[in-house]
Amino acid sequence: MKKINELNVLITGGTRGIGLATAILLSNKVSKVFVCGRNYSNAELLDKHKVEFIKTDLTKENEIVDLHNSIASKNIKIDVLINNAGFAFFKPFLETDIKEVRDLFEINFFSVYNCINSFLPDMISNNYGKIININSVVTKKVFPFNTSYSATKLALKGLTSSLRQEVRSKGVDIIDVYPGATETDLWDKNTIDQREGRMMEIEDVAQGIYSVLELSMNSRLIPEEITLRPKLGDL
Repeated sequence: MKKINELNVLITGGTRGIGLATAILLSNKVSKVFVCGRNYSNAELLDKHKVEFIKTDLTKENEIVDLHNSIASKNIKIDVLINNAGFAFFKPFLETDIKEVRDLFEINFFSVYNCINSFLPDMISNNYGKIININSVVTKKVFPFNTSYSATKLALKGLTSSLRQEVRSKGVDIIDVYPGATETDLWDKNTIDQREGRMMEIEDVAQGIYSVLELSMNSRLIPEEITLRPKLGDL
């Protein structure tokens, strides 16, 4: 059984928001943290914490394969894959173009599918691995003007809930984290200002992710799903 300080972790979309906060927190807890994204934003902060960035367009399957191969070339295998990358928009269903929906599925669902497809074989081969998906509370509560985003996250929930049953006997844990409203750039500044003090901060969610990872190190149990909400409830 590995210890936390022996783990190699990859966080998708780890250059900002929840992913960035999680990368910084884990950098002092685990052996190695990689992050990937389209742009090397917050480079100075990541360098300071010795977090390694690999440029990757997660909407392109070949770049996800390249991401896996780049890490493998360092003679490192990923123990923990945190699928964090995603985005959202909020608009009425009848005002939503199908291309917008397809683009949303590309990052919120298919990029996760492809990342799992690339890194899961190594985990099965090692008889050890953890896949943590940053999903959303929208899978548990209905919100208006959120149809497309909810569809992507419900699809992800279905994927990983079924996959969990396939791989639990192979030493691979799949954990779904469902955050509620968090102060990230998914929200416009006006919305954040209007709801000051009502949203969780990214560091709060990062701490929740670490707590789940820590709990999953117990050989006798696995926290399969956890919901994180603001103290005063959903917005």
